[in-house]
Amino acid sequence: MTIAGARQRTWRFPRLWLRGHILFGSLMWAGLMVLTLVIALAIDRFGSVPDSIWEQSSQVVPWYVGGVCWYIAYQTVPTTLAHGRTRRDTAIEVTIFLVTFAGVAAVLVAAGYLIEYAVYGLAGWPRALSGNQLFDSYLDIPLILLQSWLVAVVWAGAGAFVGTATYRYPDVGWLSLFPASVLIGLVGTFTNGFWGPVGYLIDRFLSVETPSLVFAIPTAIACFLISLAATWRILRDLPIRTR
Repeated sequence: MTIAGARQRTWRFPRLWLRGHILFGSLMWAGLMVLTLVIALAIDRFGSVPDSIWEQSSQVVPWYVGGVCWYIAYQTVPTTLAHGRTRRDTAIEVTIFLVTFAGVAAVLVAAGYLIEYAVYGLAGWPRALSGNQLFDSYLDIPLILLQSWLVAVVWAGAGAFVGTATYRYPDVGWLSLFPASVLIGLVGTFTNGFWGPVGYLIDRFLSVETPSLVFAIPTAIACFLISLAATWRILRDLPIRTR
């Protein structure tokens, strides 16, 4: 009995975290979708719709994912620990949340492309994408889902890392934004040609053609694992403060 009890799983699937944040995130997505279509109608009223607007407006989704995961790490994790949960179990539950929430965000992004595709078809507008992505068609759903998840999961990991850092080190925790930005810049470069400082260095010294599916997948996985390792390094001795 003792051995069986020791091997018994103690962590729980973060159902409550996911339910609340997915519900609110879906409402935000619906609002963004409506706003996107309203912008398209306004453009059509005074000119012609050139190409996908959702391709641009959906860029806020990774920011939202990162913000939510920052909140989970900064606010929810300390509260969970204060209620007696172990740091190991909490770390497992946070990891499940990050991966799952990023997956839901990817599904919503893909759904946005399908909705825009249908609306553009009914309105007779051109169904054109910029092409600076891993996918080049509205109906390339597997690649849309993959790219959206790769980007979102790195933003999720980066958000959690910054959240734990800013909680653990109130004065200097904001410095974690710099390594987090490098991780985000790496996955952004290989998925949609994010040519920030990180992209410039890659172009200057590696001469890798981007976007690149071959580099995007291992880069995103590596960046996510790095963010998890950094988060755990802080979380494993995270003090609980009375606020």
